[in-house]
This record gives sequence, C-alpha cells and structure tokens, in this order.
Amino acid sequence: MTANAPVLRLDGVRFRYRGGWRLGPIDAEVGSGVTALVGPNGAGKSTLIRILAGAAVPAEGSLAREGRIVGRGRGLDRYRQHVGYLPQEAHWAPGWRVRDYLDYVAQAYRVPRRKVAERRDAVLEETRAAEFVDRRLGSLSGGQRQRVHLASAVVHDPSLVILDEPTVGLDPAERVRIRKFIRREGERRAVVVSTHLMDDVAMAARDVWVMSDGTVRWRGGVDALAALAPEGTRGVSRAEAGYLTMFES
Repeated sequence: MTANAPVLRLDGVRFRYRGGWRLGPIDAEVGSGVTALVGPNGAGKSTLIRILAGAAVPAEGSLAREGRIVGRGRGLDRYRQHVGYLPQEAHWAPGWRVRDYLDYVAQAYRVPRRKVAERRDAVLEETRAAEFVDRRLGSLSGGQRQRVHLASAVVHDPSLVILDEPTVGLDPAERVRIRKFIRREGERRAVVVSTHLMDDVAMAARDVWVMSDGTVRWRGGVDALAALAPEGTRGVSRAEAGYLTMFES
C-alpha cells in the first residue's frame, strides 16, 4: 500500500437522527496509516465511526472504497468484509475460550476454513495475546480482553480497521501496548481511531480529524496540530494544546 494512498472517500456524507441532522456534510479521504478522530462529546465521532464501519448508512452522500461506491444490500455486505470494526462497547461471550471465539469471528468474516487457524495464530501474536489462547474470555483482565477484541478486528486481514475508543478504561501499560499495536497496523493498512486521549494521537496517528457539531472542523498531521499550540506551552503535550486552541472562547 502506498503511503497515505486513498482507501476510502466520503462525498457529502450526512446522517439524520430523530428528525434532525446529526452529521455532515463531510467530504474527506481516509488514507493508509492511522487517522485519529478527536473532538468533544457529541461532536459526531461515534456516528461517523459507525458509518465508516458499515454499521450505519448515511442519509445523504456516499462512501467509495478504493474508487468503488459502497451501495446498500449486498454492496454494503461486501464492504463490511473488508472492514475490521471494534466498537467502544464490544459484545463478548465470557464462557468462550479465546481460540474458539477468534475461530468463530474468522468464519463469520468468511476466512477459508483451511486458513482460520493460521490467521488466528497470527493475530494472537500481533496483539501479544497468544499466551491466553486457551483461557475463557471471562477470566481475562480488561486489557487482555481488549487485546483479543483487537485480534478479532483484524483476523480477516481487512484493508480498513475502525476502532472506537480502544484504550478507554485501561491501565497505562495496556494503553501503551495497544498504541504500539495500532501504530504497527497503520504500516500495513488504513486505521481510523476515535479517541479522547491525545496521547493516543501523539503516539500512534499520522493524520488527525478534529470534529465539532457534526462535521470535520480541521484536518492535518500531528505536527501541524502541535504547531497550533501557543508558544511556551507547559504541562500539556503540544498536540493537545493545539487541539484545545480550537475550542477556546
């Protein structure tokens, strides 16, 4: 994949919720590498994440994956096969063993049976979760379980991975481990991460979309975001300080 090559294009994407517009219009491209979505609560990040993941359909506008418009019905189903999605509230079955859970997810994504074990073992290594392959999900810590969920999001080798707040509620060591995983994934595919933690952005992202009031207010690289910080900033990362300047009254 060419660095920052367009993987997904949004043209005039809007979403209506309970009679009013909640998102858009948004015109943007998702390139390879890691794109971070940041913004205050209610900015529209989760709605956009669900649209990018194929879990919601825009009321207006279109998505195009690698130049092909994503339709509805079978077209949307085909699109989902190329996307890995980890929602903020991932559903999990505590009685399932990690091995069986990942095998099930791989088959649901139509990974050929002869390749299921190979893909499962590969993503367990990538997420540093191989050591508890035979344990039940309910016996894992929150960070260990999140690693398994990340493995489930990439077990079918998608071209686009969508992660909604993947480090929330985790201890510092687990957050660092997951940020490193996200950065590695960004070297081989497009990754979109919604986060409230600017350390996630600084450690893993190539591009940043700042959202507010249902639209993308600013787009650029992490260095460009940091450059918006006031001179002499102390006690806060420059990327975070640059972000905060957009919401000063």
